[in-house]
Amino acid sequence: MIQGVVKEQGTFQPIIGAVLVIIETGQVAVTDSAGRYKIQKLCQGKYKLECRIVGYKTTQTTVFLQHTTEENIHLNEEEVHLQDVEIIARRAPRSLPKSIRY
Repeated sequence: MIQGVVKEQGTFQPIIGAVLVIIETGQVAVTDSAGRYKIQKLCQGKYKLECRIVGYKTTQTTVFLQHTTEENIHLNEEEVHLQDVEIIARRAPRSLPKSIRY
């Protein structure tokens, strides 16, 4: 089992919702509200662990697993540039009020 905590590099605050992937097996974990993750059912050996979430630089680390390994990860913020969005609005034609007869 590989487990640990993902935190922001500068503030050391936990990062919620970070995705961790074991490259060799495709196993995935997502950090909880405390930034914790756990990936189980792994054989002993060497694995590449990737951690990613929007707004932070993706990081990869090599983990040598013997029984249980703790691998804490610190992510650095990354500027995210989105494509420009153009919004076009048109006023819907107003229907003329119908005459009211009494």
